[in-house]
Amino acid sequence: VVRIKDNGTTKFVIDENYSVGIGTSSPASILHAAGSTGIILGAASGNNWQTAAIKPIDEGGTYKGSLAFYTHPTAVSAGSPTERMRIDSSGNVGIGTSSPAQNLHLSGTSSSNLGLRIGVTASNQYLDIYREGSTGLTRYNAAQTAPFRGHVFDLGGVEAMRIDSSGNLLVGTTDSFPVGT
Repeated sequence: VVRIKDNGTTKFVIDENYSVGIGTSSPASILHAAGSTGIILGAASGNNWQTAAIKPIDEGGTYKGSLAFYTHPTAVSAGSPTERMRIDSSGNVGIGTSSPAQNLHLSGTSSSNLGLRIGVTASNQYLDIYREGSTGLTRYNAAQTAPFRGHVFDLGGVEAMRIDSSGNLLVGTTDSFPVGT
């Protein structure tokens, strides 16, 4: 057993099971870091210029807590990292919010940076869902390397409507040129 103490308080330990404790004298796993500051990743000088951090958040119940992820807001200013994402004790994930209300909760400080991208940007195949700040409209933007075939909306596994590659809204049909037209 290896112990490093400061004024009689254990700050670091490697126990007989080769478990490492930082801030605890009794590590409960192979690596057990105890304390409210979490784990700081990257360069740090005091409390400033921290590149990133992962911190435990006490939610007030026995063993009930969240995990918060922080990044530094800019490369040119001093200050502490800003919380960017949180996983709460219910398993909800919040990006831009410390109080996620759903399984995935996205929140932004302005409508210009609030959106979701699903897909592969490098191959130009993705779907953006975002709030347009200037108009207040919710936008759905699909990009795909040709040929783009449109959007299909299913209800219960059955196609309910589609927007074809020309922008035609088709309800109850998949053909934009029905017989008799």
